Order: sequence, then structure tokens, then C-alpha cells
Amino acid sequence: MVKDHPYRKIATSLEKDFGRRQKSSPTILGLTASLTYAQKAGKITKAIDELVAKLRVNAILTVTDDELSQGGYNGGTIEDELRKLDLEQHVIPGLVAIADRKPHLTLSTFWGRVDVKKASPFATDLLRVIAKLESLLSPVLPSFVSPMRAKKTSEWAEYLLGIKVQGTTGTVFQQTLAHCYEAVRILVNSWEQDQDVSYIYLEMSLGPIVTGVSEATIEGFLKKYSKILTFDKICRIGKRAAPTSSVSTCRSTGHRLCADQSVGACCGSLH
Repeated sequence: MVKDHPYRKIATSLEKDFGRRQKSSPTILGLTASLTYAQKAGKITKAIDELVAKLRVNAILTVTDDELSQGGYNGGTIEDELRKLDLEQHVIPGLVAIADRKPHLTLSTFWGRVDVKKASPFATDLLRVIAKLESLLSPVLPSFVSPMRAKKTSEWAEYLLGIKVQGTTGTVFQQTLAHCYEAVRILVNSWEQDQDVSYIYLEMSLGPIVTGVSEATIEGFLKKYSKILTFDKICRIGKRAAPTSSVSTCRSTGHRLCADQSVGACCGSLH
């Protein structure tokens, strides 16, 4: 386990060096949060005995609870510090339920929802943008074939950017499309939950290069969702919605909404 570990090499080299000169070896303080990954008592003892022998350890000291408290640590047991998170209350209505989310089926689940027209409005609009950009790219890149159904999400942009494009227009479409692929990848990996993250990524990535791209494609998409998405109304990652006492107005219908009202409860849009 520690045969070639740097700590053991230091210990053995010091032993040889100071042993030859008949001097006492220096005292070395080693700190660690975990001596071993073993879990059973017998294996733990065996692992520690091996460390003591091979690293020439003279003593193992453990901080006491009193010393931890004096140092400012006031935590309790692991059980005391765990907090159960109710994930269901953070799911945007209409998306895949927590119980149905299988990590190895994120991509197939996404395309299944797209095929039966159950994908979120945001994902549906973004896919329309991508289809338009792919059609615009085809004339300047005859060898291009959309990778979205044939490859993994991590390979979409890599495949596209690996194709040599001639001319400024083709390069702009290529870069824009690659960023759109990454935005959809965010949606796929989050079960379409992280729509705000996907939008922000696009806004940050495409700001400098969308000039000249058709108003009906990415620029129009960004303008549309800059008006629809109001991020203080969406359950952001790791955060809860605003207190139920606050009141807001639906941007699509003008209806008054409580901050904890479902996304899309009044008009089917994202608020």
C-alpha cells in the first residue's frame, strides 16, 4: 500500500542517512484526515500497523473532542449534520419526476420527450434554433451531419469544431452552433431543469459573435427568453424559491402570481 509512497521514501532515506552517521533522526509531524479506507476493525488495525512499520512511526495521536471544541469546531455527529432535501419541490412542473430519473438514460429520455412533444418550451425552441443553424451551415460545410442523434452529448461540439470551415460566415455559424449544442447538453444532463443556466451560458458565450446571425435564430431566441425568464422566480440550483408572501406578475398574461406558484401555472410559459 505504501511501498513507493513519497512519505515512505523520505522515512527510509532519513533512516539510512542518519543511521550511518549515528545521529538521532529528526522528528517529523505528519497530518492526515484518514489513515485508511478500511471499515472493519481487523482491517483498520492491520492497515495502521503497516503504516507504523513502513513509515517508522513512533506515535499516533488523535485530537480529542475537547480540543476540537476549543479550536472552534462545534459540529455534532454525521447524522446531526445531514439535512434531507425534498427534491420534488425544486422540479419544474412538466419535467421528468425525480423517481423516474435514471442517470444512464438522460439522453434517451430527453429525445423520447422531444419525439412525443413533451419537452419544455425552452428546449423545444432551442432545438428549432439548432435545426435552423444546421441548415444554414450545410451549404458551406457539405460533409456536416448533425451529431445530436448519433453521438454522445460530450461529442457534439467536439465533432463540429473538428471540421474545417472556409470563410467568416461559416466560422460564425460553426461557433454559434457549437455553443448551442453545449446549451442543450446542459438541459439533457439536468433533465431540462437548468434552463436558466443554459440561457446564461448562451448569453455569455454568444454575445460577441451573434452579430449577423439571422434574427429568427439565436439572437431572436435570446431576446425572447430574456423577457420570459426571470431568474428570481425560478428555483435556482441549491436555492429555494422566494417566500410565499411576495407577489409577482406573469410577464405573459399580466396575472398576479405568488412567488411559490408553479412555473408555467398560468400560461404554460417559463416565468
